[in-house]
Amino acid sequence: MRTFVIGVIDGEGGSLGASEDNMSLIAQAGGTPRYAGCEANADCAYPVNVGSFGADLQAALDAIALQAFSCTFTLPEVQGGKADLDAVNVTVTDGNGTKTIAKDTSHFDGWDYLPGNESLQLYGAACETLKNDPQIKVEVVVGCETQGQ
Repeated sequence: MRTFVIGVIDGEGGSLGASEDNMSLIAQAGGTPRYAGCEANADCAYPVNVGSFGADLQAALDAIALQAFSCTFTLPEVQGGKADLDAVNVTVTDGNGTKTIAKDTSHFDGWDYLPGNESLQLYGAACETLKNDPQIKVEVVVGCETQGQ
């Protein structure tokens, strides 16, 4: 089970105190470190300062929301039955325009169907980009030959 850890600190430059190492370990064990390499500094938990509690808590929850975001999407319903699995495309739109994400059955960088073929998962850089930019729009389109097979 993924476990996100938020700890309250007291004062400027404060730390999470004696429990800082433990909270960092819990975040690591829960698969939710704040950033790569945080274990070296025992700061894998999200700190929330008493003096700026509201803003810090909102920032922590926003960061957690992006990390917790799933790169899984349900295939849209199609009139008259199931979607043609050879006619599905995934596009992402950001500030630079719209780009088609290629189907990638190796799960390295692209998308593939999940068991049951009712949803799909983005993998690799496609998922990471989505997690890092909440403004990106993802669209699953049914009806045109799948690109990048």
